[in-house]
Amino acid sequence: MTDLRHVDYLKSIYWSWNNARQETLPRKIKDILRRRFSVLIYPNVKLKNTGGKLWVGKKLELGDAWGGSYKISDLRLLENSVLEVDKFILLTGFNILVGPGAKLSFGSGYANHDLKLECMKEIQIGQDVAIAYHVTISDTDRHELSGQSDNPAPIIIGNHVWVGARAIILKGVSIGDGAVVAAGAVVTRDVPPKTLVAGVPAKIIRRDVEWKK
Repeated sequence: MTDLRHVDYLKSIYWSWNNARQETLPRKIKDILRRRFSVLIYPNVKLKNTGGKLWVGKKLELGDAWGGSYKISDLRLLENSVLEVDKFILLTGFNILVGPGAKLSFGSGYANHDLKLECMKEIQIGQDVAIAYHVTISDTDRHELSGQSDNPAPIIIGNHVWVGARAIILKGVSIGDGAVVAAGAVVTRDVPPKTLVAGVPAKIIRRDVEWKK
């Protein structure tokens, strides 16, 4: 991952105030903003930081709509949490919680609108990752069953992984490089590299797959 630097909110963040639509800005101006600021925050993004740290390498874009409407987006960093980003775009409608002492890492790529992500221990997302809309990623069950404790378990998503629309990735899962998670799949166990998984729970459908953005 690119060398990271701690984000100074006053100097490094461009806030698109008054809900001004950035699509109305000339492309040249948008390019200048992207070069100048390590973090871009679009309209209707709510940030709550109660003792967490944000480290950014190249760029973090929060809440872009790619020409659509801006939904409410929410990012919460709780006590002693860490969010590390190389170069990643989170489209509008996301809801991300990084719990106390937890660590969330984004490499490069994007998550389409309405990502739901809950990190209570550790979630790693690799380089060149494509996450479709309405995906849920959680390293905790949030509830306990009799005889079974709710212990958060890390999630690792490798490089060049494609996660389809409305997929759910649950705790303790590792997804290998080049893998594809089909739309609507519920991933409850590890996914080998370059495999396509689908279904509830997700099972291997094909091996040695290759995909391009």
